[in-house]
Amino acid sequence: KPYSCCQFLHSAIEAVLDVRRQLEEKGLAREQVTEVRVAVAGKAGEFVERTPTSSLGARFSLPHAVAASLVLGTGGPAAFSRESTQQGEVVALRRRVHLLERTNGAAGGLDDRGATVEVSTDDGSSFTAEVGMPLGDPDRPITPDALVRKFVDLVGGDAPAETAGRARALLAGELDDRAAGTAVAHLLEGVA
Repeated sequence: KPYSCCQFLHSAIEAVLDVRRQLEEKGLAREQVTEVRVAVAGKAGEFVERTPTSSLGARFSLPHAVAASLVLGTGGPAAFSRESTQQGEVVALRRRVHLLERTNGAAGGLDDRGATVEVSTDDGSSFTAEVGMPLGDPDRPITPDALVRKFVDLVGGDAPAETAGRARALLAGELDDRAAGTAVAHLLEGVA
């Protein structure tokens, strides 16, 4: 799974990151966001905690996941850190996240993990993105390069290029068993 939280939140994160790109393309700042409407179905609608105070709580909060991803531009570890739960811009945006129940999955075969995110801005603009099946699902697998980026992000974003190269070769199946074992050992050096 690509994001550092409960999988039921992934479609909403993917959609809000798409909306963030739309805002940037139009030259609009995140501070101009007046409302975020998130329509989800099934289990995702159960993760409604508005004020998580821990990293674990943040990982199971749809309002936090949406707000932090919009502010920080990532659904990675930084979006779910304890610090992110207290970051002023994230806290303020969480208050403007409104959860809606998605009652059907008709559009594009959306199942209970789909999400639609609509963001309104102070100039009257509205931006929408819809994700039916989250990235990382067997029907939408993560690319090897995305897995390498996630690995590097998790072990420390400043991992050397050689480490990323080893991870890429390992994921691509380019190594025999002995070389793969050696690569894993090197990849984990210094990881506590």
